[in-house]
Amino acid sequence: MQRFTALLDEPVEGSALEKSWQIGNELSPKAGFDIDGSTVRITISSDIPFNEASFKQAFRMAVHRIAPSCEVEWI
Repeated sequence: MQRFTALLDEPVEGSALEKSWQIGNELSPKAGFDIDGSTVRITISSDIPFNEASFKQAFRMAVHRIAPSCEVEWI
């Protein structure tokens, strides 16, 4: 299990983010999102190794599908 925290410069709707994440990410690790305003805590529970940079890029793309001008900062 791995955890990441992303700060968005605008809040996003949790169900919209989850739906957006599923688009084109069928092979990505399963991710759970805990959204508190513009802070997104991501939990990945996967036994399959994954590339962190690819995951972060896929997450940014999922955010941009629902909020095109939203910036993502990783902490």
